Amino acid sequence: MKDYIPLIQTILWILFSLVILILLRKEIRLILNIVTERLLSGSGFKIGPLEVGELKSKIDIVEKEVASVNENVSRLFLLTMAEPMFNNLKKIKTGRFGKYTFSKGLERELYHLRDIGYIDIESIQAIPKEGEDLSEYVKITDAGKVFVQLREEFIDKNK
Repeated sequence: MKDYIPLIQTILWILFSLVILILLRKEIRLILNIVTERLLSGSGFKIGPLEVGELKSKIDIVEKEVASVNENVSRLFLLTMAEPMFNNLKKIKTGRFGKYTFSKGLERELYHLRDIGYIDIESIQAIPKEGEDLSEYVKITDAGKVFVQLREEFIDKNK
């Protein structure tokens, strides 16, 4: 019998806890509803050493900061390409670039655009020094099309 005393005590504590929970279920439900409302409204509360701060407002602040950083990074990315190079990329996108003279500047742009994956070209050195349409030698990639689209949307949005 002596060996069963701890088991009996445990069973009695469980039963006591269940009776208390049953008797106070309305009050417990009320407390849970109040806590839920406070959390959803963004307010904080403290119960003894446990403190649940204004979590929602902190999350909102962090979300705004992340959105601001994201906006700045997008802006920087989309505006780092020089306007003349972007205009050439847009002309390549049309498939009708038109007449061109192969200068050192155009050569540098083509190498750069190829290296970052915006254009597809077999050989930059094989392009004639002058011609009727550069689009015969240079094609825009999907990444280049997306870049042009995003930059145009960004420019339209920020006019």
